[in-house]
Amino acid sequence: MNTRKRLDSTKIIDAASEATESLAYPISDYENMMLTIATANNWECTIKVVWSFQFDKPDFSQSADVDNQWSYISIRDLEDWTNIDWTTGITLNWTDVVNSYLVNTPGLRWIWVIISSYTAWDITVTLNGFSS
Repeated sequence: MNTRKRLDSTKIIDAASEATESLAYPISDYENMMLTIATANNWECTIKVVWSFQFDKPDFSQSADVDNQWSYISIRDLEDWTNIDWTTGITLNWTDVVNSYLVNTPGLRWIWVIISSYTAWDITVTLNGFSS
């Protein structure tokens, strides 16, 4: 019997009320990751997803180089299946929403989320992982 490996709703950002970053989360056991963004009250921000193939956790606070390998990654909106380019990230301005995004992650070891351009209220980001 083939067992599907699953990571259930792990909060990587919990009710952020300012520009912030998640910790790097290990994802090498999963083929795909889903990010779910939930908000409370009016808010506006930009969210970008960062990844790394590097075996040891990279230092995302430092520049990427040969010894500290990381980069931004494009993601896909699960509502309308549009691609969200890594250069722009998710730019949102809504009231009380829950949106989900697919991150194609075969072979990636680490994922990380950055919230910037933040102007109001609470944002929670959860991570789900799936493998066939």
